[in-house]
Amino acid sequence: MKIVSINNIIVFGVLILSVLCSFTNTTSSFEGGKRYYDSVCKCYVEKTFYNGNLLSVQQFVDSDYWIKTGVTVYFFENGDTSDLTSYQDGEMNGFSFHRHKNRKIAFEGNYKNSFPVGNWKYFDEEGFLVSEIIYESENPTELNADIRLEKFYGSGGKLFYTKSFSSADSFLLNVIDTTLYNSLLQKQANRTGRDIFMAICTSCHNPLKDATGPKLAGVTKRRTEKWLRSWISNSSKMIAEGDKQALALYNKWGKTSMTAFPLADAEMNKLIDYLKSIE
Repeated sequence: MKIVSINNIIVFGVLILSVLCSFTNTTSSFEGGKRYYDSVCKCYVEKTFYNGNLLSVQQFVDSDYWIKTGVTVYFFENGDTSDLTSYQDGEMNGFSFHRHKNRKIAFEGNYKNSFPVGNWKYFDEEGFLVSEIIYESENPTELNADIRLEKFYGSGGKLFYTKSFSSADSFLLNVIDTTLYNSLLQKQANRTGRDIFMAICTSCHNPLKDATGPKLAGVTKRRTEKWLRSWISNSSKMIAEGDKQALALYNKWGKTSMTAFPLADAEMNKLIDYLKSIE
C-alpha cells in the first residue's frame, strides 16, 4: 500500500521555503556553522555545515538558541531534506517526517506539545506502508500519551497483527494472520545486530552525525551498557523516574522521548554488540 499525502507535501514546501528564503540582519559564525536574526520569521536562525554542505537549519525564539520555534530541518549531503520537525515555543507542534536514504518517506506524523498525536505512518524503502501507530488522546499528557494502537502490515498491505497499548510497556497482542506472524518471528530470530540497527535505529539516527536524534558513534563509551539497555527498552520510564542522563537528552532533543523498543534479550545483546562496533 503506497500512500502520498498531498496536504503534507504542500505544508512541507511552504515550511522549507520559509527556512531557506530568509533575510538576515546580523550574522555571527562559529565552528561548523553560523547564527543570525531573521527579520522575516522574526526569529533567530542557526545553520550548521558538514564537509562544506548545509547539514541543518534551526529556528529559535531566543538569542541564546535554546527555545525552538518554526521548523528544524536536516539535509542530505546533496541538499535534499532528510528530516523536518515543527516547533512552537520550544515544544514540538505540528508536522514531522524522516526520509530514507533513497529519499522516500520513512515515517510521518504530527506532534502536540512534544507528544505524538493522531496517526503516524511508517514506510519501507519501496514506499509501502509497513506499520501505523494511532494515538488515542487528542490532548496527550505523561499519563495518557502511551495509549495507542499499533498496526503491522505484510506484503500487499495486508494487516497481520496489532498491539493495543494501555501504557508504555503493557499491551494486548492480536494476531490476525498466524502464518505471516510466525514468519516474522523466525526472521527476527535470525536477525544480526546490524539488521536490528537498520530496522529500528536508522529512521532517527545516523552513526556519524546528528540527525533527528544524536549520532551513535561511540555511544557505548558515553553510556554504560546497563543504561543503554534501559533507554532502548523504555526511555519514557527513565525520564519519568528522573534519570539525569535521560532528562538531559530529553531536554536537548526537543523534549520528546525515544520510541520504546522492548527487545528480547537475545536481540538486545546483538544490538548492543553492534553499537560497540560503531566508532
